[in-house]
Amino acid sequence: MAKNVNERKKQIGEIVTMLALLDGYSLMLVKTSVDTLAAREQMEKMVDAMPEKVIR
Repeated sequence: MAKNVNERKKQIGEIVTMLALLDGYSLMLVKTSVDTLAAREQMEKMVDAMPEKVIR
C-alpha cells in the first residue's frame, strides 16, 4: 500500500510540473477533460448502484 501511495505522489508531482508549463487555454482544456472524466466515472457508479433508475 505504501509503495502505491509513494508512486501516486510521484506521478502527481510529475503532472503538476508539466501543468505549470501550460498556458491558460491549454490548462483550461486539461481541466475540462478531467472534469468530464470524473463526471463519467460518477455516472457509471450511479448506474451500477441503481440500474433500475437509469433511462437508456
